Amino acid sequence: MPHALATPDSYLTDFRTFETNLPDEGPDWIREVRQQALARFRELGFPTARRGNEKWKYTNVGPIADATFSYPFDAGAEVTLADIRSIAPWDDGWATVVFVNGRYSPALSTIVAVDGVQVTNLEEAVRADGDVIERHLARHATYEADGFTALNTAFIRDGAYVHVSEG
Repeated sequence: MPHALATPDSYLTDFRTFETNLPDEGPDWIREVRQQALARFRELGFPTARRGNEKWKYTNVGPIADATFSYPFDAGAEVTLADIRSIAPWDDGWATVVFVNGRYSPALSTIVAVDGVQVTNLEEAVRADGDVIERHLARHATYEADGFTALNTAFIRDGAYVHVSEG
């Protein structure tokens, strides 16, 4: 079992605000996943102890645990395509899914149609294929044993969704 219970109260406060500001149309199951992940983060905290912590024993996560982060509650700064091109590899022929402060930006994204491949954002995928998302979300990157994954799962709102058909 991992050791270290560095769970800054600011994350718990931010979570309450985050949950209050979420749109009401989301399914109950995703709220339950968030709640369970937050509860697990409260138990696990950040893996700051080296002893008994095999996955993180060679990484000093103390500075991350001690740093102050906050959830970007507003829609985000104005970001342009030029801004993105200045910091990331870019080709106009690539499929590009852009998120600004954790929220999908259709204006900055380029979805290239490919037979048998669906690319969209998680929020839209939950509306269109909620049963598929429910079967897979938080099942492959599980939050039960890792504080970072638990914290990330607790604050999940959107993300990239790529589905490749069989065959």
